[in-house]
Amino acid sequence: AAGVVTNVSLDLRSKGTSPVAVSMPLQLPTYTVATLPSPLTFARCIAFVSDGTANKRLAVSDGVGWRWPDGNLVG
Repeated sequence: AAGVVTNVSLDLRSKGTSPVAVSMPLQLPTYTVATLPSPLTFARCIAFVSDGTANKRLAVSDGVGWRWPDGNLVG
């Protein structure tokens, strides 16, 4: 997405039932537990949490809260 508009989503879709494939690693946004954005605004999104511990580095928004991979709420 390019241009002067600052709030533009990027929608990647494949044709038919083929998966969306990438040839390079995807870079997730980085937050701390305290700076994670609103889970309501970012429902079904993933973020990297720099001050998480052990297996608690990726957080997923369920639309109500951010959750660790084990299902527990972040923070």
